[in-house]
Amino acid sequence: MLFHIREYRTSSVGSRTVSVKCVQCGCDYFYTLVRVGYGTAGVYFGLREAAATKAAEARARNDQERRLGDEAEVVPCPRCGWINEELVARFLRGRCRGLGGMAFRAAVLGIVFTLPGWLYVFLGPAADREAVLYASIGILSFWLGVAGVILAVRAWRRRSVRPGRSDLLTTALPRGRPPALVVNPATGRLETVGPERPYGDVCNDGCLEFQIGRQTFPPVCCQCLRPTPAGTLYPLVVTLGLALAIPFCSDCARHRGRRRRTIGLVTIGAVVAAGAGLLFALGLEPHKFLVVCLVAPLAALVVANRSTAPILVESVDLPRGVLRLRFRNGGYLTAVARPRGASV
Repeated sequence: MLFHIREYRTSSVGSRTVSVKCVQCGCDYFYTLVRVGYGTAGVYFGLREAAATKAAEARARNDQERRLGDEAEVVPCPRCGWINEELVARFLRGRCRGLGGMAFRAAVLGIVFTLPGWLYVFLGPAADREAVLYASIGILSFWLGVAGVILAVRAWRRRSVRPGRSDLLTTALPRGRPPALVVNPATGRLETVGPERPYGDVCNDGCLEFQIGRQTFPPVCCQCLRPTPAGTLYPLVVTLGLALAIPFCSDCARHRGRRRRTIGLVTIGAVVAAGAGLLFALGLEPHKFLVVCLVAPLAALVVANRSTAPILVESVDLPRGVLRLRFRNGGYLTAVARPRGASV
């Protein structure tokens, strides 16, 4: 019997302004907390797709609201550079929050898998009880060890930041953190302390650190740097249920389409030729050439998309929505990712 399940995945981005009072100097400052929530829902046999979509969206919003209420960013005091212990604790609460559930499931699996063995030890023939007992202990120890390793990894990841003076910390502060905001007495509005970077932070290795929901992309093509009309975009898929729309002019899109087709055809020809030569050299049956014909289009799709993409995702911090993006045109970082604004 064929059991068909389709899974919907979606994301929800939210933000709120958080107020902080430094415990060292008493400075009142603020920052923008951004979190990304994720939700999934299954559809069985294609029934009730609309309801599944709404359920996934509701779960994503609930996850986003829970993260906004429970977590924090490590933003040092703009006056003395102190990091409150509460900020660190709430930030670490969100690090690897799913690993606790994984460890619990691993321990439960160990118990479930060894339960038949324990029943056999008590109810089975006496001659086989010792071997089954040792096997059950080994299986249970393995799964409990997996759970322990997961918890150890979570504990290690959660020791990444410590409270104290930011300039005296031995560990690096989290990347992509928002800047501190203070109230300007003249205008009564929140303003950024230090240079404002609305388009992201440029790293030394040529990547752009970008936080979804807090930073934006300027209306210029990421390839040719010309002004791009609204609606002309490049869809950058970050993960299932999460994508970004980055300005990409129509001329560059047509040029990319031609390159994709050319590279795709060359890749198909290379894979087919290499596969045919390998089959001939190994003396394999000719019908196995069908496997090569099936693999060639998939390889061509991957190679063509990867080699012509104007932006590549280097790394992702999904809960915080922090991405490291590498642009094909290195001049994009010089042209648009420059500081804007000044210190208060």
